[in-house]
Amino acid sequence: MVTIWIPSLIYCFILLSEIQFCNCEEEEEEEEEVLYPCNKTVLIYAPDELEEIEYVTVIDILRRAKINITEAGEFMNFENIITEQGINLIPDISLKELYKFKPNTIPFDGMVVPGGKGIAYVLDSDLAMKTIEKHLKKNKIVALIGEAPRVLSLAHLAHGKKVTCHSSIISNMIKNYKFTGETTTVDDNLITSQSPATAMEFALTIVEKLRDRKSANIIAKEIGYKYKSVIK
Repeated sequence: MVTIWIPSLIYCFILLSEIQFCNCEEEEEEEEEVLYPCNKTVLIYAPDELEEIEYVTVIDILRRAKINITEAGEFMNFENIITEQGINLIPDISLKELYKFKPNTIPFDGMVVPGGKGIAYVLDSDLAMKTIEKHLKKNKIVALIGEAPRVLSLAHLAHGKKVTCHSSIISNMIKNYKFTGETTTVDDNLITSQSPATAMEFALTIVEKLRDRKSANIIAKEIGYKYKSVIK
């Protein structure tokens, strides 16, 4: 009997050793991080011929961050704007109507101006320039991307600040500003960024300034973007 059972026991031992036992307790699922609505408000300026990636990316990311945004257009012909690549977009309100019907919302906690050929319309709009200046003076966040930082130079605003911008306007910025050459630069309430390629970093930086770094990281993780803060 001994000679019969020993081989059987050895076989059972080998068999059992190859079985991977699962934990009887269910593994706890990683708790989903949730962003709750906040009371921060942002004005996103939308002139004709804006750069659409810079514009839409900011809207998308700020909405994910539960930040209240208002798209204010500068309409030339119709009640919509036509982007650089010919896409029709419909902002929430015109900048003129915003001042007329919702003056108490100005200044917002932040103002964003996308780049593109639409910067020419910004410079031609006394109302737009007044709005940018008001946000700067009230120490609210002003975020400019691509060619948009050029408005600072031409309006003689924020002299001495650290900035970055699109390569096509560097010559406009190096005289009165500390040009960094970074993809995105933050100097107090002023955020500047280079181009459509840096729009995601730019948008998440706005989120970090208005909410916190954790919020920016939650969104970055959600969309699969490797976000590295540029805020020092």
